[in-house]
Amino acid sequence: MGQTPEHSARITCTRLPLARFTYLRSGSVTEGYTQMKSIGMLFSAGPDSVSETIIAGLARRGFIDGKSARLEPRFACGNASLLPELARDLVEKNVDVIIAAGAITALAAKGATTKIPIVFAGVIDPVEGGLIENLQRPGGNVTGVTTFDPLQPRQQFEILMRVVPALRKLAIVSDVDIPRHAAPPHWNTLEWANRKAAIAAGLEAKFYRIQGPQPKTDEAIDQAMADGADALLVLDVPITIIHSKHIASVALKHRLPSMFLGGPRMADAGGLMAYGTGLGAALSEVPKIVETILQGSRPSETPVVVINRHILLLNDNCAEQLGVQFPMYSKLVATGPGKHPLYAALTAAKPETEDRAGMEEALRGYKIEPTAAPEVLWNFEKFLIGRDGQVLRRFAPDTAPDADKLVAAIEAALAA
Repeated sequence: MGQTPEHSARITCTRLPLARFTYLRSGSVTEGYTQMKSIGMLFSAGPDSVSETIIAGLARRGFIDGKSARLEPRFACGNASLLPELARDLVEKNVDVIIAAGAITALAAKGATTKIPIVFAGVIDPVEGGLIENLQRPGGNVTGVTTFDPLQPRQQFEILMRVVPALRKLAIVSDVDIPRHAAPPHWNTLEWANRKAAIAAGLEAKFYRIQGPQPKTDEAIDQAMADGADALLVLDVPITIIHSKHIASVALKHRLPSMFLGGPRMADAGGLMAYGTGLGAALSEVPKIVETILQGSRPSETPVVVINRHILLLNDNCAEQLGVQFPMYSKLVATGPGKHPLYAALTAAKPETEDRAGMEEALRGYKIEPTAAPEVLWNFEKFLIGRDGQVLRRFAPDTAPDADKLVAAIEAALAA
């Protein structure tokens, strides 16, 4: 874990019974230390970017370990069976609030206390998972941030099927230890959503669940290949997050296209694609919620923050090794011979660009001869299309997206 000026410390993560995160500070403890707010933190992995982001976020809001707060991080280092004991340890420390990263950590914290406020992040469906009553009024002692979007599975399969046109059999890597329904077949909410979307897309999906702390990743992917998998979908769950780079490496070795859920955070894994809402967006909200609770807000009345920012990242290096192309991002010819039919139709419907003269002058200033009408003049030329598909107006490339005339034209089209 990196260090910042606000919280410099030497950190140890161990697999001893409490696998705890240990600060070794120099100097004596301040006299008022016991009066500081105590913030417990529970993680299923070891020290990583998740814990670092939360600690840095707390520091930015004034909760600096040893100065204005007492931080009590606990790490399971990939061994989910340690989480209940780690949670009880935080309760025994009588912390003022517990931050739980992930559903299994939040459930472990909730199982340890019904009094200490708990703030979660990275929980897919906190209602279905039994953490809260509803998003607006959670009830009990738990609130937090979720990035769950029930429409995401459908969108990710649409992308996968465009990149891998021959996709019929999909291998989905999940985690044995994530929370599941008590009734058979014991589905997890995230797994169930992806299974339904895969069936709706006409895909045959099979789950390969691995378990920490030493998952049999190679064996799982070997089995997927033996089963005829055409692509690999890696769910955004604790054990796959910890071992993401190895999963991507094994998939590449088998020339198996892979999509990792979790957005930007999973882009470094090395898979073909990463998609979804990054956990970083959720983690940035956690210190804000912690602050409001420590100022007196009740978790039961603090609405859960819902964040959906779908981001798709493509790995060109991996694509080259696999011989895969991204057709949805292929270059389109906008002018001249070979012009794409879309631009041919747009320019035919609206041959003249508004305020074209200013942009033409700017191009000539760079010694670039402008194209003749009705051709597209330059990048970022804008066509406004109405509800009926008709091209209403055409704006020059240097028209700003928030220009008054453009905004007015859009509002008029919406009102029509």
